[in-house]
Amino acid sequence: MIEIIELKAHEAELCKTLRLRALKDSPFAFSQTWEETIGLDDEYWSLITQSMVEPNKQRMFIARDEHEYIASLYALLDANDKAAGRIGGMWVDSCKRGKGVGRKLFLSVKSWAESLALKRIKLWVEDTDDSARLFYARLGFLETGIKDYSKKKLCEMQYDL
Repeated sequence: MIEIIELKAHEAELCKTLRLRALKDSPFAFSQTWEETIGLDDEYWSLITQSMVEPNKQRMFIARDEHEYIASLYALLDANDKAAGRIGGMWVDSCKRGKGVGRKLFLSVKSWAESLALKRIKLWVEDTDDSARLFYARLGFLETGIKDYSKKKLCEMQYDL
């Protein structure tokens, strides 16, 4: 059985471990690389963790099965659109994909966004990652037409609440 939990204030090491696993497992899916991230100090991970546990703010959702942590994502407030949240850093262990884990994570973000009375959820996805774009489209995300090719070829998608 898959359980979705939220990162807690004392779990900076878990936050770090999951992010590094994600970067190792899916090296082309994120703007950061494992090599750029491995050297970040404990203070960095502590600050990230604290930013994910403040009341009525951002969250890190984590999926676990009976044996291990298998997925994570960041639910972020959109700095440019006060009525929107963002999904960032979504990762499902490559051995666990296609089993509904990503959908469960999304439903947790959706509940979080609704609890904050947000109107939409946005995300960036690599323009060439057809499987990720299809996954988000199946959840109800639509492409906004906004692209960002500054670091990678990204397109924005949006889910209206």
